[in-house]
Amino acid sequence: MLITTRRLFAVLLLPMFLVLFVATLTVFRVNATLLEADFYTDTFERLGVYEFLYADALPFAIEESGVDLAALPLGLDLTPDGVAGYVARVLPPEWLAENLGGAIAQAVPYLTGETDSFEITLRLDDRVEAADVVVRDLLRDARIHAYLLDEVVRPRLDESKETLFAGLPFNPGLTTDQILDGVK
Repeated sequence: MLITTRRLFAVLLLPMFLVLFVATLTVFRVNATLLEADFYTDTFERLGVYEFLYADALPFAIEESGVDLAALPLGLDLTPDGVAGYVARVLPPEWLAENLGGAIAQAVPYLTGETDSFEITLRLDDRVEAADVVVRDLLRDARIHAYLLDEVVRPRLDESKETLFAGLPFNPGLTTDQILDGVK
């Protein structure tokens, strides 16, 4: 009877130890993956997070922000996809992946308690040069000349047309449109 009782307890303890063993293996596997920075960077790359940000998320966020891109000054004609393209030229997905990977590599040891502090350094000097090129392209594509003539010069001419010609010996009698056509 004693041997039967021991075997009964062994049979009852076997599933409990099996569950405990599987739980321990799961915890070790979670520690080996979730607490490593490479897991996050590899997952982001595998899922195409960076391309998704520029192709879908950024244009959607611009549309939902309520910013009226048609009301921009200087004759800029922008669309959400165009803005996302300019952002991708200034901060390309490769640059974002590299810097986010570095930030994650610094932050994960801090979050797991391995280090007491962390530091994130972003090098923006080359990005400033890229932003300069993008701004130049934007200004080149914009209709600044037409904007300045129609929105800045025309109202000023309309306001001060009489005083402009007052000191001239011959009153030329030019209209605002004639003056602007001459400037164009």
